[in-house]
Amino acid sequence: MRLSPAQVRALTSFLSTNVSHFRPSAFSAAALRRLVQRCPIYTISASQAAEGHFIFIRGVPATCCCLLLHGRVQIRAGNEGLVSDIGPWTMLAVNALLEHNYVADFTARVVSAARVLIIPRAEWLAVRSHPPCTHHHKRALCALAHASVAGPPTIPLLPLPGSPQSWPPS
Repeated sequence: MRLSPAQVRALTSFLSTNVSHFRPSAFSAAALRRLVQRCPIYTISASQAAEGHFIFIRGVPATCCCLLLHGRVQIRAGNEGLVSDIGPWTMLAVNALLEHNYVADFTARVVSAARVLIIPRAEWLAVRSHPPCTHHHKRALCALAHASVAGPPTIPLLPLPGSPQSWPPS
């Protein structure tokens, strides 16, 4: 799915204002725009949510963070399994951008139709460490460097059937 220029502006404004890893001290406005344009957006239908769609599962490694754009997600966290609901404009697993071996310490289950922006660590690192090319003769080399650092996109959404015994907690 391709984002409109207005959507890119809204997302970059939100990220640069509300999430420390995307503040102007860490990212230029142009770099953040490039990142948002490169990141996939996944749509989960109401029927997929009803079947049990998990974004993160406690104890499972993750290589991306997510921004919930639309919908509801139920979070189960801690040893006590505390449950809370989150809605649009909520970031999940932002530490996955910094920690190479990040393991989710919570489970996030989609409970209604949702749209999620996925920000893979590889994309975040590639955009952050490679400024845009300004010379025509360097563009091909720059494109090659971006492709080799970024690698294939990460798809964290797990279509796992919900277990009535374990979700939601009693």
